[in-house]
Amino acid sequence: MSTVDEVYEYGQDTFNIPERGEIRIEGCPSSIMDQLRRASFTQESPGVFTKSQEALDSDQEYEVVTVTVDGDDNEILHVEATDIVGVVSLTPSAKVQVDPKIDWEYIFDMLLAVYDQNRSIEYHGIPLQDFLSDDIHL
Repeated sequence: MSTVDEVYEYGQDTFNIPERGEIRIEGCPSSIMDQLRRASFTQESPGVFTKSQEALDSDQEYEVVTVTVDGDDNEILHVEATDIVGVVSLTPSAKVQVDPKIDWEYIFDMLLAVYDQNRSIEYHGIPLQDFLSDDIHL
């Protein structure tokens, strides 16, 4: 396992994890494996669960997070994220938010530019004051 980015105590509603990062959640209840299954995790091997998300425009599935259950009484979760950002359920009552390495502001700007929607946000044209200052009447 790689370096842990953050350590959390079980019981929060949302656990933040950076893109391609890893977090550790301690103090999990003994029923954590059942909770992972109820949250639609697939058990890959003993103590290892994965969560996949299907693409909207195809039948392809992408692995989002991998959870490894560790500890003597299965009380520790190691959660590893891939490069898919967003929010997925960890248990029926908690979720994991995979945050991008760059700020959301830049992602939205890039998305608007790609879909040619940022032109309504950016200024285009000549200010009205420039017309009026040259004795031009509209």
